[in-house]
Amino acid sequence: SQKFQQFRGLCEQNLNPDANPRPTAQDLAGFWDLLQLSIEDISMKFDELYHLKANSWQLVETPEKRKVSMEQCGGEVQGQIPGRQ
Repeated sequence: SQKFQQFRGLCEQNLNPDANPRPTAQDLAGFWDLLQLSIEDISMKFDELYHLKANSWQLVETPEKRKVSMEQCGGEVQGQIPGRQ
């Protein structure tokens, strides 16, 4: 709510030709992008809550990424230059 009020104030300053400093349209777009990130974060948290509720409030186990050993990938490291260590 506070960030939206701040954005509104910046918009009003942008429309006021006597404002000093006067935020540019690019300033407003950048601030809006930051607001969008916050909104998306909150939306994801609500999605997590809905999933928890659908699963009777039990955490859903996510499969861990499988680690690959050097032997399993032929003992080579990607990006390694032959003949150099």
